[in-house]
Amino acid sequence: MKRPYKNININDIVSGPDLVKLQSLSKIIKNNECIAFVGAGLSKAENYKDWEESIKGKNGLIEYVFSGGNNYLLDPTKKIIDIIEDCKKHNINKYREFILNEYGRGLSPLVFHPNHQQIWKIPFYCVLTTNFDPCLYDSGRYSKSINIFSYPYLPSPPLKNSLYHIHGLAFEIDDDIDPINTIIFSKSEYDNAYKVRRNDLTDLLHYSMTKYTMLFVGFSMSDPFILDLFKDIYKNIKSRIEEFKIKLNMEVKIPHHFILFPEGEPNEELLKDLTALKISVINYKPIDAKYVGLDHILLYLVQGVQESFIPTPSIKDSSELGAIDEN
Repeated sequence: MKRPYKNININDIVSGPDLVKLQSLSKIIKNNECIAFVGAGLSKAENYKDWEESIKGKNGLIEYVFSGGNNYLLDPTKKIIDIIEDCKKHNINKYREFILNEYGRGLSPLVFHPNHQQIWKIPFYCVLTTNFDPCLYDSGRYSKSINIFSYPYLPSPPLKNSLYHIHGLAFEIDDDIDPINTIIFSKSEYDNAYKVRRNDLTDLLHYSMTKYTMLFVGFSMSDPFILDLFKDIYKNIKSRIEEFKIKLNMEVKIPHHFILFPEGEPNEELLKDLTALKISVINYKPIDAKYVGLDHILLYLVQGVQESFIPTPSIKDSSELGAIDEN
């Protein structure tokens, strides 16, 4: 039986200029002109670790690969992406085991949180994710009919109602590809994927950022490699647009993009970088310890209306919402 939930005023979660941005974004999504770019933050609700925690944290990659206390072989002053490369070089078998064990399904046939279901209820044109985990894959197949692609096979231009695992999948799928061969995690894997001038991955990102508004969800942009990557893509897009202007003798505009951050983030330096990339920040806040702002925003975008009040569950009731959706 469905239980009633409180009506929450969206103004308590997003207010002022941020609410104006959110309302503008909602209209763009409704017109099917927005692509969701989902990061690890969305999967933390399903107990997956974020990028840095999965490497440096307890039972992380370093501990797993350098078992026996010989992690003194690592240089702690190196960038994280270089530390990952050192782990891979030290013991490639353990490196592979860790990724598949950490980001696979485990014993569960389906792995997702209600927030992953909400992503598929919002009329995004398609969804891109850097996550290796099965959350969006499983919730997407459960919720609707979608196309699923994984690196290195990423058709461009992006296809509607599709999920693109642009950094690979850490679990078996219905084909002959070894999942570990799809993963982009270490420095050498990033270089192989992005340093090539033109390939399926860079073409997909170029096209998506040029033709669509992108909404970054659960994505902090704190990974300097990823941030530098978007800087390179944006620089390339700008240069190509200048070429188009000359050839076509017309103005070609780059869409504005959006990123969701909890109140107080990002810092000034990152905000400056995001502004240069035409990525507008929408800040949100929880109203008390039981509620998480991101849940509210997703539900607001699901409704696709400009009403002030939205029905919303508390974070502790999220599993019950999932159960309701299933029946």
